[in-house]
This record gives sequence, structure tokens and C-alpha cells, in this order.
Amino acid sequence: MTAHNIDTENVFAYPSFLLLDQNGDTLAKETVICFVIGQGGQQHTLNVLNPVVFPISENIELWGGFYYNSYCTYPITLALNEALYKTLA
Repeated sequence: MTAHNIDTENVFAYPSFLLLDQNGDTLAKETVICFVIGQGGQQHTLNVLNPVVFPISENIELWGGFYYNSYCTYPITLALNEALYKTLA
């Protein structure tokens, strides 16, 4: 997916995303590979850890500091074709 930070005063240091099911179990997880989410769009790839059956309506979480700081949680619904490329703004 592509992540954009529209906040010009704050950045998300060492960002990563988690895709969680309704029970809070991790379906997919990103390996931290960038320093911050800045003004430009950045690609983030999640590695699937548990089977996913589409369509899904789950939660995606943004973490920072190598999974130390929880920044936010968004509900997300994906069909199979959307799962291949999803943009969050």
C-alpha cells in the first residue's frame, strides 16, 4: 500500500503496519524498512502470516519505533483485487 503523511510538523519514525482480524490476531505484518513516513507517498508491503479469505473487513494499525508506539487504527475492507494494491491517504 502507499502511505502519505500530510502533517508538515510531525513524522512517523520507523513506521510499520499490522493487519489484524476482529479477534486482534495478526493476519499480516510489515518489516520496518524506512526511517519516516514523510510528505511523499511511500510503498509499504505487509507479509501475510495467517490465511486471509477475501473480502475482509478488519483493522489496519500504524506503529512506529519498531512496533513500540501505536499511532492509529483504521477499519479497512478489501476485496481480492483491492488487496493487490491499496492506497491509504
